[in-house]
Amino acid sequence: MKTCAVPVLLVLLLAVPGFTASAFDARTGDYLSVAGDEIVDEDLFLSGEKVHVDGKVNGDLYVAARTVVINGSVRDSVTVVGDNVTISGRVGSGVFAACQKLTIGGEVEGNVKAFCRVLSIENGAGLAGDLVVAAQRVVLAAPVQGSVIGAGSSISIHSPIRNDAILAVRSLRLQEGARIGGDLRYVSDREASISPGVAISGRVVHRAPDMRDAMKKLVPFVILAGVIGKILSFVMMVVVGLVFALVVPKWMFRLNEAIKRFPGPCAGWGALFLFGVPVAVVVAFMTVVGMGLAVVSAFAYFVALYLGQIITALLIGRLLLGMRKETGNRGRLFGAFVLGLFLIRLVRFIPGIGAFVWAATALFGLGAFLVERTKLGSSKKM
Repeated sequence: MKTCAVPVLLVLLLAVPGFTASAFDARTGDYLSVAGDEIVDEDLFLSGEKVHVDGKVNGDLYVAARTVVINGSVRDSVTVVGDNVTISGRVGSGVFAACQKLTIGGEVEGNVKAFCRVLSIENGAGLAGDLVVAAQRVVLAAPVQGSVIGAGSSISIHSPIRNDAILAVRSLRLQEGARIGGDLRYVSDREASISPGVAISGRVVHRAPDMRDAMKKLVPFVILAGVIGKILSFVMMVVVGLVFALVVPKWMFRLNEAIKRFPGPCAGWGALFLFGVPVAVVVAFMTVVGMGLAVVSAFAYFVALYLGQIITALLIGRLLLGMRKETGNRGRLFGAFVLGLFLIRLVRFIPGIGAFVWAATALFGLGAFLVERTKLGSSKKM
């Protein structure tokens, strides 16, 4: 999990597009804990196998871990990527979560945006804003002071919703205790199951799914999503570059020097990695014994491709800015990376050479990892 800590932080940007390089506390490890008597007076980044937050965070909290338990208080927002996530404490702003299972039993003063397999809002919890959810199964047993907008296979509502409920669902149940303060509008091929005594103040609008109509409406969104996706991709890579510039600037410099001093070996090893690993993964998938290794190798391959482009972008920026020697100025290092990345992305829009540019940047970056560990890693000059 440690080796994947920085790449996993990419996902967090989806909730924080305005992320800046303000003061923050970053911690990685197999097990991370913020004790009940600990107070963190800045933004906190945690990445590991298991994370427990029982103390107080006076800023934003960003977590990437398999198991996450938040019992303490967070003054601002919580952004979390994981497997099993439980929030029992108080969050002063919103929650963004991408995980397998999310359980909320505490107070959230802002909006909750959840993308998961199972979402459970437990009795006793409190949501002061809107709930936006995409999940396979949703159980809502606590009041929502805003609206509920969601999509899922099964959604069960057992508590009041102050405003509208707008849903796309296969199975919708409004149980005893549910109440809709506004409209109930849902798209489903089935009628909702509404228990006697459930009050709906506004209109109830049920519409069966129409695939042809949906496809027509989807076209402009697909185009817009493509544009937004490219912008987010650029900004996400900028954030990862920022983390690298702050945490491991010397390592980034050594990888750059590997490409400059040994371009031939970098290209050769990079090509072997770029084209050889996919073949090995396919072969491994054909055997039962090698299937697990194939999954791990495929994940590592895509992470390495991503990081390889970051290293190449930094080198291009350094060359353009005349940064020939190692510098302790992390701001200049980050600026060089952003410049190089922007130029690479700009050139990739030119028809006919986009794929070539992507392959070249990935190839040299991948090769640098291997060469730096061999020739440069043992060089006394470095």
